[in-house]
Order: sequence, then structure tokens, then C-alpha cells
Amino acid sequence: MQKRNAFPIAAYALVALSALLAVGVLTFAGPCVHDDGTVGACYGASRVLVGLGACAFVASVVRVLVSNVTVQRVLTALVLVVGAAAAILPGNVVPLCMMAAMRCNAIMHPFGIAVGAGMVLASAADLVLSARSKDVR
Repeated sequence: MQKRNAFPIAAYALVALSALLAVGVLTFAGPCVHDDGTVGACYGASRVLVGLGACAFVASVVRVLVSNVTVQRVLTALVLVVGAAAAILPGNVVPLCMMAAMRCNAIMHPFGIAVGAGMVLASAADLVLSARSKDVR
């Protein structure tokens, strides 16, 4: 018997959060660009966040469109891992600027942590709701 998620709000929240991660870092939460057009060390971290957001967006959209529960759970678990990576990688694995007042430390890093944590929470909620949903015949 297939189970169906009775509360798809967590799945739609994953779509929104992953799109927010990718688009947010490209627009309002991105790193600074120097006056001469060059970029700093944090530019690599911004590209990592954009890539993670795009990966999570594709996985979460496919998760909404697929009806197989096992595939839905695997994709949700993938988005959980990507959200955790978005919260952990910048600043720890991928370097940021050394100055705390720079845009990458003041805006982009907290933004990545907040959206990544939101993706982890929404993924966990979706997995729990999917496990508790009633059998559908």
C-alpha cells in the first residue's frame, strides 16, 4: 500500500526555501563586489550557496510532482542534507572575508544559516508527517 502525505505544506515550504536560498544569494543577500569590479574570497561561498539552493530546488519540485512515497522520502532526505550543507559550509569549509563588518559575514553567512536551518526543519517535518500519514487505498 502506498502512503500519501496528508499535509503537503512542508513540501511546498521546501520549494520556497530552496528558491529563496538560490535567488537570495544572487540578489539581496549576496557578497560584496569591490569598486574595481573584482570579487573577494567570499564569492566562492556565494556560488556554493547558489548551487546548493538550485540542487535543493530541483529535488523539492520533483518531490512535489512525484507520487511514489519512497521517492518522495529520498528527495526530502536529500534536501535535508543540502540544507545542512548550506548552513555549515560557508565560513567553515569555504572561506569568507576576514572582516566581520563585510557583507558576506554580516548578511550572506547568517542568511545561509537561517535558510539552511529552515530547510532542515521543513524536511524533518515532512519526513515525520509522511511517516505518520494514514494508509491510502
